[in-house]
Amino acid sequence: MGFLSSSSSSSSSSGALMSSSKKLLIFVCSLAMVLGHYPRITECRVQIPPGKTLPAIIIFGDSIMDTGNNNNLKSVIKCNFPPYGQNFPGKVPTGRFGNGKVPSDFIAHELGVKEFVPPYADTSLTPEELSTGVCFASGGTGYDPQTPQLVSVISLSDQLNSFKEYIGKLKANFGEERTNFILANSLFLVVAGSDDIANTYFTIGIRKAQYDVPAYTDLMVNSATNFLQDLYALGARRFGVFSAPPIGCVPSQRTLGGGIQRQCAEEYNDAAKLFNSKLSANMKSLNSKLPDSRMVYIDVYTPILDIILYPTKYGLKVANKGCCGTGVLEVAILCTKLSPTCENPGDHVFWDSYHPTEQAYSVLIPPLLQKMDAARAIVLCVLCYILMCNEGLAMKPMKLKLPANVSVPAVIMFGDSIVDTGNNNNNMKTFARCNFLPYGKDFEGGLPTGRFSNGKVPADLLVEAFGIKELLPPYMDGSLEPNDLLTGVNLAAGGVGYDPLTSKIAAVESLSDQLEQFKEYIEKLKGIVGEKRTNFIISNSMIFVVIGSNDISNTYFLLGARKLQFDLPSYIDFILNHASEFFKELYRLGARRIAVLGVPAIGCVPSQRTIGGGVGRDCDEKQNQAAELFNSKLSAEMNHLRHTLPNSKFTYMDVYNPLQDIIKNPNKYGFEVVDKGCCGTGLLEVTKLCNQYHQTCTDSSKYVFWDSYHPTERAYMIVLPENVTVPAVFMFGDSIVDTGNNNNLTRTFLKSNFPPYGRDFLGGVPTGRFCNGKVPSDFVVEELGIKEYLPAYLDPDLQETDLLTGVNFASSGSGFDPLTSIVMFVGDEKANNIISNSLFMLESGSDDLVNTYYHTPTRFFQYDIHAYTDLLLREASSFVQKLFELGARRIGIIGLPPVGCVPSQRTLAGGKERRCADKYNKAAELLNTKLSAMADFQTSNLTDARVVYMDAYYPFLDIIQHIHKYGFEVVNKGCCGTGMLEVTILCNKWSPKTCTNASTYVFWDSYHPTERAYQILSHRVLQNTIHSFF
Repeated sequence: MGFLSSSSSSSSSSGALMSSSKKLLIFVCSLAMVLGHYPRITECRVQIPPGKTLPAIIIFGDSIMDTGNNNNLKSVIKCNFPPYGQNFPGKVPTGRFGNGKVPSDFIAHELGVKEFVPPYADTSLTPEELSTGVCFASGGTGYDPQTPQLVSVISLSDQLNSFKEYIGKLKANFGEERTNFILANSLFLVVAGSDDIANTYFTIGIRKAQYDVPAYTDLMVNSATNFLQDLYALGARRFGVFSAPPIGCVPSQRTLGGGIQRQCAEEYNDAAKLFNSKLSANMKSLNSKLPDSRMVYIDVYTPILDIILYPTKYGLKVANKGCCGTGVLEVAILCTKLSPTCENPGDHVFWDSYHPTEQAYSVLIPPLLQKMDAARAIVLCVLCYILMCNEGLAMKPMKLKLPANVSVPAVIMFGDSIVDTGNNNNNMKTFARCNFLPYGKDFEGGLPTGRFSNGKVPADLLVEAFGIKELLPPYMDGSLEPNDLLTGVNLAAGGVGYDPLTSKIAAVESLSDQLEQFKEYIEKLKGIVGEKRTNFIISNSMIFVVIGSNDISNTYFLLGARKLQFDLPSYIDFILNHASEFFKELYRLGARRIAVLGVPAIGCVPSQRTIGGGVGRDCDEKQNQAAELFNSKLSAEMNHLRHTLPNSKFTYMDVYNPLQDIIKNPNKYGFEVVDKGCCGTGLLEVTKLCNQYHQTCTDSSKYVFWDSYHPTERAYMIVLPENVTVPAVFMFGDSIVDTGNNNNLTRTFLKSNFPPYGRDFLGGVPTGRFCNGKVPSDFVVEELGIKEYLPAYLDPDLQETDLLTGVNFASSGSGFDPLTSIVMFVGDEKANNIISNSLFMLESGSDDLVNTYYHTPTRFFQYDIHAYTDLLLREASSFVQKLFELGARRIGIIGLPPVGCVPSQRTLAGGKERRCADKYNKAAELLNTKLSAMADFQTSNLTDARVVYMDAYYPFLDIIQHIHKYGFEVVNKGCCGTGMLEVTILCNKWSPKTCTNASTYVFWDSYHPTERAYQILSHRVLQNTIHSFF
């Protein structure tokens, strides 16, 4: 018996920024899967790329794919009897190990090949059925030859012999030429390994005396490799090979190896993970060794584990036992028509104690996509790499699609070694240079250019993305031509920092020196194109600033040069002040579009692990916390400058979280090594210590880091959506997102169009936003680049043109049709385009739980909390349906925050110590779980719709529980008045003790966060979900 088949974490995206190296493609596919860009699906089927054909699907493996090959074997591993197949068409027990269809069928259907994949053992197969593919899989088999022998089923070598026979039948019916075409263009799927681990090694233990787990997984991988090579030798070229799942979490293995409480058997799971890491590496090796082959490793471990751990998120209820019998051991002949089955298999992840239900197969999805069923996601992965990869493929880098009437004439870079492209090459006083091998070994021509990596760095990737040029030259390059200057230069120097001392220590050009060079550069431009054109270039160019890591890691922590002067918070303020002055000087020199990158998780780079990570070389959390503190303050400063410097476009770009995710989940992105660099030992080597006398790794694409400090070119790859536009945002909800709709309502006291509300808003105006400044509605439209504020629909000064880019219905959304007003202004066709491509966001539910249910008896005596959240869910579902009927297709449902932790609820329900009110939080989590499942269901059932659940609970809870990490000081009370109960009319200009600095508070009043807290939260929520809409 095999195990679960699910979706891959390696899918493709047309919206990824990619290099011309074929071996980067799997990484791009993996990352694109995370971002939610997939091949287009039409009528629930994958649309194969133009010019590509898929004549057949041919399957090898175990019981997950078996469609009936074991029916006539003298084996206990069969299931051609009830209750198996009870939900299959005609309720026929076909030999499929489930209650209905299995992944073989889902995949064939999604590809449009056929509805069901027949077993090769079926003697009634017609030539036409043979030509579109068959299934050779046999339940109970494995990569280990001993595995099928133990249960008398068809081994992989026997499946291979049957395949040879199958080829002979094809030739007899269709001729050799057509047969060769079918083999070369068909999709071959291989699913095995679960039975080896679960049965042969752990349960029966027949291999334990011979092998420890590492040695046994080597045996499995060697067998898998030989099998794939044999298939290749017979003409197969397109392969999808599934990983082992979390086998320790299936019901039978919980029973056998999970102790009294039947928890997941972790030693089984650990073995599966070890096997998967080795299988993935071997797949990459085979891709490079076997000409014309397209082999994809498909990770099913991660998404399946997410389904098992969080079944309700996917609309399932029971994960620790099967539907058949007791569900704890019954499988194959132990699951019979005499076994009672559950009333609704659709509630169960598992059908028997080993195999999923048809429902689980249809909803198993990658945990970061959460939108597509298992078979479809598998197909997407295979299509992205197998079908779209031609021999000698040179992938074109993605070009950013700029808004209409927007041009970027040049890119100008300031910073440190992350973006330096060679400015330190001739600086003989510094240790911080790298214009020697092995640096640049994967650069075009294998040249060491002074880039601190094996290939390109972000500076190059950015100019390439903007379509300006392929590489960004260093300003110190003496061979620069006038045309090079017109399209931008790189002023960055490795070793620099915001702190002037940092540059002195490294003996490199300081940030002030880079500024002087920029002034010189401006004068050169004037000499080439004149002052008017120069001013245009400077004001419209993208200015990037990448600095700060050296200040924290070297100047403060490693050398301690500033520790006697400053504690950490004071030092962060010190370097932030220098940064702010630098940005202002850029503005005075004419720069307007300035993007500033945050500091990455510097404590996790290999050198800092070695120096500050202890014996286990863990991430140095002190440095990471310093980076996060600096980033939070830097982000706030960007926002401040954007509001105080006219026509400026200051943008904070978070790199901490994306890189941290790669570091924490390297396998998700196709990496294998994260804690050391490729060069030398990888523990300390950097710049001159990484030289041609050091042995480097053979395949840097497996490494996140090139040396002990700088990422590889592959890790630098930036993935961005392509040809995606959001013309407008429409917001529905409550006071969290309301931007003034309650201002003119006379029958409510729930308004805030009076001081001190709006104290930190532009001009200090109380606009009706329930905050000291901007609210999430504003941050969403600003981050999407649509406009700076989202106006209230009831604003009497609303212009018709405002409707084209979105309005806010929050608090007064019922009864307003967003389509009507837009149609009147731009006509049906344009309106339909705006509505279908716009982002509709619904934020509501907090007041329902806190006020209607808990604080007043209105609903409390009618419903228990489960029934009440069901009522709210029905209302939300109906609302989404209505939006869909009006033309909305991109709909975001924002989850409830931890409402029990807001100051007013601490006061009312948190006891004497004013702790978080847990019953409120649990109610919020319950509703969020149901909203998430509802969003998935709506996406599956509403044609072309993307209904996305946007989790705000856990990001906000992290802020509340770790305030200092984000630069806050007060969390248990608001800034207004005492901060315990004041909200709306209780928070007014007569409220005593209103704080002087709201940026140190998480909450503005006793219910609503401050502008700064909203900014952090909005960015995190949007960053985590925005790509799921496309």
